Parts: sequence; structure tokens; C-alpha cells
Amino acid sequence: MGAARIIVAGVELYGAVGLVVGLGFVTLGVLRAMPDAGHVTWGARVLLLPGAAVLWPWVLGRWVLGRGLSGGPLSGGPLTGGTGP
Repeated sequence: MGAARIIVAGVELYGAVGLVVGLGFVTLGVLRAMPDAGHVTWGARVLLLPGAAVLWPWVLGRWVLGRGLSGGPLSGGPLTGGTGP
């Protein structure tokens, strides 16, 4: 039973950190990550929250490192035909 409790505690911690990072991202970071978006509605922010919460390590890394701040999140990436970072 000890291993199950450790796994559940890890999932709970991952979810709690994801919720905090996700809320921070949709309130403060979404315009920084997508400067060309202009105004992001609250409805769009609600739709972005679950993805940001689940993928919080990637979101936090992109947000902290500041990637995609010049021209959007995919500027210069493989999907845009650019050369990449």
C-alpha cells in the first residue's frame, strides 16, 4: 500500500502545481506567449487552462525561458518553415 500512496501523492502534487502554473499562465502569460493575439477573451482562457495545467512543465519552461516571445510561440519553428532556435 505504500507505493500506491506515493504514486497518488505524486499525481496530486503534479495536479496542484499544474493548476497554479495554468492559472498563472492564462491570467498573466498568455499575452506574453502570444503577443500578436491582442485581446484574449475569458472564454479562450478557460479553454486554455486544462491544457496548460496538464502540460505545465512545458508551459513553464517556455514561459520562463521566453521562447516564442518575438513573433509568437512557433516563430522560426519547424511548423512555420523557419530555421528554429
